[in-house]
Amino acid sequence: MVDLLERCGTTMETIRKKHKCGKEDEFIRFPFSSKRKRMSTIISNATGNGGYDKRIHVKGAAEMIFGACTHYIDENGTR
Repeated sequence: MVDLLERCGTTMETIRKKHKCGKEDEFIRFPFSSKRKRMSTIISNATGNGGYDKRIHVKGAAEMIFGACTHYIDENGTR
């Protein structure tokens, strides 16, 4: 994940500052499990515009993540 952030031109420190997270333990984490086949992290202050300020980042098996979604945008931008 750190490599991906760097390739995108940012760092974990930049993300923490943006979302006002001083320490790593201020994120809510759900570690990878073989049953769920994914891991998740919830961050706060994700909007900055007064709306719902939580965002979840999930990584894992594509079919498990896709199966858990109620909404998505495909590669063509279709909802």
